[in-house]
Amino acid sequence: MLRNLEREQFLKNIWTIIIGGVLGAIIGFWYNTISSIIVGTTIGILIGMVVQGLINYTINKTPHENASSNQSTLQLREEQLDISKRLVQTGKVSMHKEVITKKKVIVVPVTREELVIDMLDLDKEDMDESDQNTIRIPLSEERIEIIKHPVILEDVEVYRRHLQETTHIEETIRREEVKIKANGKHKIIKK
Repeated sequence: MLRNLEREQFLKNIWTIIIGGVLGAIIGFWYNTISSIIVGTTIGILIGMVVQGLINYTINKTPHENASSNQSTLQLREEQLDISKRLVQTGKVSMHKEVITKKKVIVVPVTREELVIDMLDLDKEDMDESDQNTIRIPLSEERIEIIKHPVILEDVEVYRRHLQETTHIEETIRREEVKIKANGKHKIIKK
């Protein structure tokens, strides 16, 4: 039944366009030039298409009627959730090395030399004049030299890792349902 209605509608569309083209051609013949005939036919076809479009628009705005019974269609809608994810910067971490100084006390034994002079009593008679020369004795001591050199204490590795968690989202969605109110003693059948 529906295909017959569609076929009838298609034929009405074609006839409206043809009638528009014929009217345009007649107007073009009236002016007796070939360009007028072509322009008139084209304008007639376009006018026929516009008229048929307006007719279809007004027909489709009214509820569809079936030959056997009166029917109306009510569309029910329901909201559905579309979930998407996007990355958002939640913070920033910066790292640098900081030099901390502290005093360190180290005990280092050092050696130094001292000159010890023991005076002996000698007989003055035994002394020669040649023994009164100057004697020089070198003295030394240890001095501390400090040499600092860096030593690797530890390696610090920095990297990002991704942790996957499950997040529960609660959202309210709306759904339309049919509510039927009837007055009188009518029998209503739900399918």
